[in-house]
Amino acid sequence: MDHVELHVPNKLQHLGRFAWEGNYPLAQWRLPQSTSTFLLISEHTPLRQVKLDLDELGPGFALSPFWNESSLETLFFPADNLYEATPDSFITHQQLPDDHPFWNKRDSTPHAKVHEAIPIPQSDQKEHFVSLVEDAIEAIKQGNMKKIVLSRTMTLAGVTDFQPQEAFQLLCAAYPDAFVAWVYLPDTEEMWLCASPETLVSQDDTQGLFQTMSLAGTQPAFTAQGELIPEIDALWSQKEIEEQALVGRYIIDCFKKVRIREYEEIGPKTHRAGNLLHLKSDFAVHFQDIRFPQITTVMLDLLHPTSAVCGMPKAPAMQFLRERESHDRSFYAGYLGPVHILQKTHLFVHLRTLRWQAHQVTLFAGCGVTADSQPEKEWQETTLKCRTLGNILFPEKMH
Repeated sequence: MDHVELHVPNKLQHLGRFAWEGNYPLAQWRLPQSTSTFLLISEHTPLRQVKLDLDELGPGFALSPFWNESSLETLFFPADNLYEATPDSFITHQQLPDDHPFWNKRDSTPHAKVHEAIPIPQSDQKEHFVSLVEDAIEAIKQGNMKKIVLSRTMTLAGVTDFQPQEAFQLLCAAYPDAFVAWVYLPDTEEMWLCASPETLVSQDDTQGLFQTMSLAGTQPAFTAQGELIPEIDALWSQKEIEEQALVGRYIIDCFKKVRIREYEEIGPKTHRAGNLLHLKSDFAVHFQDIRFPQITTVMLDLLHPTSAVCGMPKAPAMQFLRERESHDRSFYAGYLGPVHILQKTHLFVHLRTLRWQAHQVTLFAGCGVTADSQPEKEWQETTLKCRTLGNILFPEKMH
C-alpha cells in the first residue's frame, strides 16, 4: 500500500475509495448521537453467510435480509481492517500487514457495470398499493391478525453519478439521531445506504447491558408551513397508539418466553427521526445480574422480524406478505450493524434505506396496517418515508 499522508477528514474517504475501487466488501457507519465514523474493509469475498451467534463470531459487521428463515443468510464482514475517525483524530484499530497481498490486489472488473434496467415493480403504482392495503384491512377484520406491515418501493432510474461517501456525509448531517451506514457488496455490485431510527438489539459487554426498543406510529415532524412541531405537542391517534403498543407487547412476550422478568421500560415517548415523528419505548436488561450472557443472540432470534416490519401475529402476517407483496424486500427491513466492535454490538432494523445497483436507486418504505387504517393515508405515509432519503440525496428526481 502506498503510504500517503492525508488530513484526518480525508483518510477514511481515501481508504473507502481504495476498497470500493478494488471490489472489496466494506461497511462504513456512524452510531446515533456520535461524532465517530467507522470504516471496516474485509478481504473476504465472497462474504460468509452465517447464523449470527454472538458467542461464536469475532469482530465484524452483519447484514441480514428480511427473509432469513434458514438462519444462515446473514452476511458477515470480518474486521480485517478497521478504522475510526473523529473530528480531531484517526485511529487504526485493526489492519492487515503492509506486505499482505490485500494491499496490492486490484480487481480489473469495473465495480459499476451497466446492467439492463430492472423493471419498475407494480407495487410502485398507487392503485396497486391502495388495493393491497384494502385487502390487508379485510384480512385483519376476519379476525386472525391485528396488524400487517406492508412495504413498497420507489424507483429512480439513470443515477449514474451516485457518490456513496458524499451521500453518507449528507445523511449524517441531516439525521444526527439515526444510525447511518453504507455497505458495498462486490459480488452483486450493489450498495445499500440507510439512516435507521430503530435499534433491534444492542449489547455492551463492559456494562453487561442489553437494550432494544419498540418504534411505531408515524406523522410529519413539520407543519404545512414548514415549522417544526415540538415533540411535547405531538398528537397521536388511537390507531397509532395501539400500533406502537402492539410492538411493545411483542417485546415483553419475548422476554416472557425466556423467563426474563427483570427489565426496564421507558416510554412511550414522542421521538423525532429527521422529518418524521414516532412513538418509542426503550427496554433494557442487565444480563450479568440475571446471569444470561446469551440474551442478545436469543432475543435476536425471537425479535426478527419484529412486528414493526412484519405484523402480528407473526406467522399469518408473514404468510400474507409472502403471498401478496410483489417485490423482493432483500435487505430492507432486515438488520445490520457492527458486531463486537470495541466490546459493543449494535444491530439496527434496516429502515429508511435505499439500494443502488445498475445505475438505479430503489427506495423502500413500509406502513403498519390495522383495522382502522385508511388506504390513502398509508400511501401518503410511505411516500413521506421514501422522501426521507430521496429529498436529501436526489432532490432533482423527487416529484
